[in-house]
Amino acid sequence: MKFSFLFLITTSLLMASCQSLHNISQQQQMNSLQQYGLIKPAKQTIAMQLPVGMKYWKIADQSITSKGIVIKTIPNEASSLADTNETIRTEIIPYANDPGLTARKLAEQAITGAKKYCQQIDGNIVNQNTQSVIYTLTAKKCTNGPDQIQTTKIFNGIDAIYFTRYTAKIGFVSSAKLNAMSRVIRASRLIANPEYR
Repeated sequence: MKFSFLFLITTSLLMASCQSLHNISQQQQMNSLQQYGLIKPAKQTIAMQLPVGMKYWKIADQSITSKGIVIKTIPNEASSLADTNETIRTEIIPYANDPGLTARKLAEQAITGAKKYCQQIDGNIVNQNTQSVIYTLTAKKCTNGPDQIQTTKIFNGIDAIYFTRYTAKIGFVSSAKLNAMSRVIRASRLIANPEYR
């Protein structure tokens, strides 16, 4: 499954989410939603525009957690999460599953949580407003994975917290691509979900 140049992360949840980032039929989406008992689409979706030459990504994993839905995508040429040097992770956490959660709180939890597993952490909130928070994180000498760089944007949505994160292994992705993907995440937008009725 290939992603379009402008791709919408159309996720659906209990008030929230299920599939996104790729071209699948509405019937396939409904079948997946029904499989998990989730039939009401999310009110919003994340839109981002990938640079020319980086337009095709595919879903490598999608799962339901105790808090929401997680979708991990990889470049089309990668065969699995294990053999890729970069990912885009999207998650939706319905407010009903975590009352009081905000974009700022989630960013702070992520930065603090990384300190449990990594000896060297450089995490900073680089931009915030009432609608979203953007943070960057560089993690080195980690017990739970390789050294990595992340750019994350978290949105305070109508029905849930929505976030998208680009992660790259340090030393395996060019500076030009890191910068390009960081700009993509920073420019991503939360928009009305055209599937919501």
